[in-house]
Amino acid sequence: MNYTDDSGNRPSTLHAFGRIVAREGHEADLLQALSEVVRQTRREPGNIHFDLYRGAEQPALFIIEESWQDAAALHTHVQTPHVQRFFSQAENLALAPLELTVIDPIESPLSVPSRKGA
Repeated sequence: MNYTDDSGNRPSTLHAFGRIVAREGHEADLLQALSEVVRQTRREPGNIHFDLYRGAEQPALFIIEESWQDAAALHTHVQTPHVQRFFSQAENLALAPLELTVIDPIESPLSVPSRKGA
């Protein structure tokens, strides 16, 4: 995994979203597997936060919001036994493998002008 911009630089803090959809009838099993990943991941060195969400109108949809001190911490996380075990379990529980999207902030929320009167 190489998370750099066009100039080869990477912000020190890395943010990502993971998305996975349960197979019909396997929502509870996937939730249980994801909950175990969350529990163990929150104790990993380099983890800033790791939160799990479920689609309000799509109960089979799960979203992970995560932040890491750096790309190396995320790379190490993906190699841990609990994550590898989850990937194996997800083959039978999910419609497709977990989709991970690394994101960069565009601008600080404090610098966005108000849309009053717009």
